[in-house]
Amino acid sequence: MSNFLHWVQIDATAAAKAERALDGEQDGEVRDEIGFMAIHHAFANRFFPGTSVLHTRLRYLFFVPWLMQRVAGDRSAVSLSDRLKRAEAGAKDQLKEHGSPRGIIGRRSPPRQIRSQLPSIVYWNALQQWGFLRPHSDGTYPSRLEALKSLADILASEKRNSRDDDGVSVDDLTNPFVDGLPPACKQIAASSGALAFDLEKREKRFLFEAISSSSSPARDSIFARLLRSDADIPEPGSKGYDLGTEWPAWIREVCTVEERKTLKIASDAAALACIGRAVYAALVQTLRQKDGNNSGDRDHCELLVKAIDDYRSAACRLVIKDLKSLFPDQPFPEPVIRVLTKTQNWLQNGRRSQFMDLRKDYSDAETPRKLAKSRLRPIDRQRRLEWDPDEFSPAAPLHYRIGVVHQLVWDMRS
Repeated sequence: MSNFLHWVQIDATAAAKAERALDGEQDGEVRDEIGFMAIHHAFANRFFPGTSVLHTRLRYLFFVPWLMQRVAGDRSAVSLSDRLKRAEAGAKDQLKEHGSPRGIIGRRSPPRQIRSQLPSIVYWNALQQWGFLRPHSDGTYPSRLEALKSLADILASEKRNSRDDDGVSVDDLTNPFVDGLPPACKQIAASSGALAFDLEKREKRFLFEAISSSSSPARDSIFARLLRSDADIPEPGSKGYDLGTEWPAWIREVCTVEERKTLKIASDAAALACIGRAVYAALVQTLRQKDGNNSGDRDHCELLVKAIDDYRSAACRLVIKDLKSLFPDQPFPEPVIRVLTKTQNWLQNGRRSQFMDLRKDYSDAETPRKLAKSRLRPIDRQRRLEWDPDEFSPAAPLHYRIGVVHQLVWDMRS
């Protein structure tokens, strides 16, 4: 069996479209009709908190606060948010000037513009989870624009030399970023010169300390240990990963015995979700043919057979009760659990050619999620006719953002 996943660094516009497709939030071909991405997000957030499919390179963790600090001190009639957007577009141009486009968010945008999701938005949750941002007393975090305004207020206060009765600058206590953040590199500070993704030693040291601190919700995570470890990892893009069969050694190496058991559950769930998605595509294609439309070269019924051949053992091994018990505070939707259970029973009974028996369970899961965009009900004939089997990619196991994690950990080592 060939590996299904080969991580390719793409710009955030394409990545955002991919994420919306996986989450079923775009108008075109939805990719999570049944709700399997709930499993993906649950495990990815457990193993690698703060990560996102939109992440590209680790040094954006420093670019964002540096740019915010710089624009907060600018005197301009332009709003803070617009100033920040312009600064992020300028940083994009500086990164392109360095000559290496891999990982640049918005790299296809014209000079002085950025049309994709802003890095400050993409990385804001990471800044919270990895200990860069100071939480409020109630444990919540400032929003991106709240933090920007706080920085502007602090700088204005310092210019006025505002002090409390003890001679301490009042607004220093409300700085949204934790103490010790390295000062901006000269390219960011000057807003000129070629900017690189290579982390300096002081930045690596700060990241080590920040993600290990008591203020970091991610401090005990597998991801935090990966950043701190010296486990041998291959260069990103040098190999693919199939989490429906096994996790890479460089991840298992930093895990406890109990965590390895959880990884195995996640792997088996990834395999069962892969077969589930293949079942869905085969159901739609078969119903579409019954409706009188046989167009398309991709045969999802054959792809279902392949998915079963590749992942049946792992999918049948999953103990769904164990899967549910891992997330007591964020239970999976009951329709998803029902589909997993019914699909597993169908696999165990060896009735692979009778996948149409699963239509009702899959339709019951799809309809509340997609409503008028559903395809499996008898009344959904028009939506089925619009469905293009060639645009619906072959089913693959859940990836839990491993490609993103690989690149971020690599950045820490290089």
